[in-house]
Amino acid sequence: MSNIGFIGVVNIERREKIYVYQEDKVSYKKGDISKSAAGHMHVKFVNLSTGEVQNFGFESSYIEAFGDGQVVHHDSEAYIGKPDLISPFALDYENGNNAIKYWENLEEFPNDYNLFIDTCIDYLEFSLKKS
Repeated sequence: MSNIGFIGVVNIERREKIYVYQEDKVSYKKGDISKSAAGHMHVKFVNLSTGEVQNFGFESSYIEAFGDGQVVHHDSEAYIGKPDLISPFALDYENGNNAIKYWENLEEFPNDYNLFIDTCIDYLEFSLKKS
């Protein structure tokens, strides 16, 4: 790998972890607290040149097993406490930028959420394959 440009960190949150809503969503209001029904996986990228941190996760838009999905940037704040698993990795600038572009494109043109084949895990894996 050429010069390291980004540090990526995959965070895994267990099922029933305490979750604080960061925005109004369906019947929940910003600040409401619930437990994660299935757990969650999200990633952050730290640009080593600028110090910029970008967080990405994918979730159901309406808290449903099937339907519209959306990219979110607030998972690190929403899940209370330390992630249950933290896995850091290094990327050069080209691969780090490719992974971030994948998330930005997904945010602009979101896909469906499907509990069986299109979840936070799948989109995180797709983003890392782009890097």
